[in-house]
Amino acid sequence: MLLIESHPRAVKIFGYYCVDNGFYATIWPARISILLTVIRLAIGQFRKLLKLMVVVFLITWAILDAQVWWTCERQPGWKDREIAQCMLGKDVAIAQLITDCMADVTLIIAPVYLLSTLKSMRSLRIRLMVVFSSTIFTTIFSLVHAYAILKDLGFMEFFFAVIEVTRTDSSSD
Repeated sequence: MLLIESHPRAVKIFGYYCVDNGFYATIWPARISILLTVIRLAIGQFRKLLKLMVVVFLITWAILDAQVWWTCERQPGWKDREIAQCMLGKDVAIAQLITDCMADVTLIIAPVYLLSTLKSMRSLRIRLMVVFSSTIFTTIFSLVHAYAILKDLGFMEFFFAVIEVTRTDSSSD
């Protein structure tokens, strides 16, 4: 097994950015996948609104991804530590908490709205209930992860991110 110290500084920094931005590259496509499932079941103006939400999700993902870069590049001291990990701080935690909550509220309201409009089609109702329930679990893990960022919990932040990614990724299947 290779020790962390044996890797050059540039590899550690690149690895950190891959892991941190890889988190967003897992969470947001999973959310978009859930939203696309709901879009397939929606009709009319509601469907158009949900398609617009996909664009909003993509823009949000890009901004959150960029925020990691501009936050970490302003504090270069983390790059020289044995384990290269940038402390993202309150700004990132607040942005992540707000965007997670807004996305999750969208992913909860959309299937609930569709459930209220569907009177027949039992199989569609079941599919919507599955999407709805998976989003509630994702919301819980998102809140715990944002708390870890807010409190600068270091490795625990990474641990909660892994749990959130695992939970979200399994929700989009």
